[in-house]
Amino acid sequence: MSYVPPKELRQLLAVLADGELSEEQECRLAEILRRDPQARTYYLDSIALWTSLHWEYAAAGSDEASGPVPPFRSRRRLPFLVVAAAGLGSLAAVLLLALPLFRPPPPPAVVSAPEQAEPIDVNVARLMQAPGAEWEKNGLTAQPGASLPAGWVHLRSGMAQIQFYSGATVILEGPADVQLISPQEAYCARGKLRATIPHQACGFTIGSPKLKLVDLGTEFGLRVDESAQTEVHVFQGKVKVYGAGSGQAEASQRELTAGHGLRVDESGMAHVIVPEPSTFPTAQQLAHLAEQESRRRYQAWLAASERLRQDPRLLLYYTFQTDRPWDRILPDRVKGRQTPLDGTIVGCEWTNGRWPGKQALEFKSPGDRVRIYVPGEYDAITLMAWVCLDSLENRYNGLLVTDSWGDGYLQWQIRQDQMLYMSMERRPGEHDQLASPPIMGPAHLGRWTHLAAVYNRPAGTAQHYVNGRAVSVHGLLYPHKVQFRFAAIGNWGAPKPGHPNRICNLNGRMDEFALFKQALEAQEIRDLYEIGKPNP
Repeated sequence: MSYVPPKELRQLLAVLADGELSEEQECRLAEILRRDPQARTYYLDSIALWTSLHWEYAAAGSDEASGPVPPFRSRRRLPFLVVAAAGLGSLAAVLLLALPLFRPPPPPAVVSAPEQAEPIDVNVARLMQAPGAEWEKNGLTAQPGASLPAGWVHLRSGMAQIQFYSGATVILEGPADVQLISPQEAYCARGKLRATIPHQACGFTIGSPKLKLVDLGTEFGLRVDESAQTEVHVFQGKVKVYGAGSGQAEASQRELTAGHGLRVDESGMAHVIVPEPSTFPTAQQLAHLAEQESRRRYQAWLAASERLRQDPRLLLYYTFQTDRPWDRILPDRVKGRQTPLDGTIVGCEWTNGRWPGKQALEFKSPGDRVRIYVPGEYDAITLMAWVCLDSLENRYNGLLVTDSWGDGYLQWQIRQDQMLYMSMERRPGEHDQLASPPIMGPAHLGRWTHLAAVYNRPAGTAQHYVNGRAVSVHGLLYPHKVQFRFAAIGNWGAPKPGHPNRICNLNGRMDEFALFKQALEAQEIRDLYEIGKPNP
């Protein structure tokens, strides 16, 4: 009759194969092997099988970077086997002593051609909302939606909601000085915060001058005043409290559960307090403030947009607002023009813009575009657009691209290498290619970004702007008057014959576009950005 190993033995060997055997389990396995000769035979057969599987994996999977983890993931020696071998015959003893110490060598390294390093996200958190936030200049400053690297956040006033990559969320109320250390740790030197720690972020740590808090999946408030007096208010769950500078020594630990609080005064004395949840900002309150602020920003932009429509330098102006969404017309909003330069929407769908109530067009497929016609030739022009990019999936991603080439037809695009790009051909062989440094990186994806470009033939220069700031200045090799005529927003007008990049659509949203027949000054571009940015 064949040997049927006990369930306990099979379970212990499975844990051994995973390299997770505890000291207690080691002792138990040694006892089973010492008492049962058949168990020892089963053990040796298992070792032989695992070794065979390992080498089979090494031979078949050496050219794959990812795959099943082979047996013997642990490299640690198993001393219990020496004890187990004491009661065995000489041959079995030798095998049992030798086999556990043997670990099949790892599969041979595969040498491959060097590849370009993949970009990595070195940030630790994301700024979710910041209603009324004013930041100190000597720390991190960012717009909602931005990723935040490790470093200090100095909030002068207002509120800010920061979500760490671990899942922990902290709501700050200014003035506050907080250091972001890692996805799992922060330090509050001054200020008031409310922390919500889900189970996935259990162990999230917040330090302070007097205390270190290690959360066990809960919600609590922390207040540190100018004199470093510190209060902890636990609203839900449980938090471990350690003395500052004590690391996590058990002797310095105490636990606070829901409904309990602690204040440590300037001298270091601890006092029991009653938690006051209403004195700490909640996510609901923050969302309400953010919604109110968005409405104010939207109304301010509407007033500024009305003034802009009367600017005599405007060639065309699209606000991407319509009360006829079924109509495929994008109205030109320039005031006083007898024949507006309306665009024709091809494929794009209406969606949400920078604020609640603001509309936008979404560009997704290779066919999506807005067809336009702009007559005339110009010594200087300024292009401006608000865009929210989802990705840069094409080598060229069109912002405004003309159907024609040469004779001063201007192309405005974003390249896949993150460069803003203007190009214009005066005649064959005389081509200005005006590329900014790589600037449209991952930090700009999913966020509303203000882009502008200035082409100034009399001055012999061209410039790129991002969020109101000049990012590159170029001298023109072949200055020429600019023209557009038939063109497309968000795509190629018509790809140049023989061009290798035939698909160049924008992948994202646009909710404002302007073309001026003059080179705007840097401050004017900055003003357009300031009045139009979603959050102050």
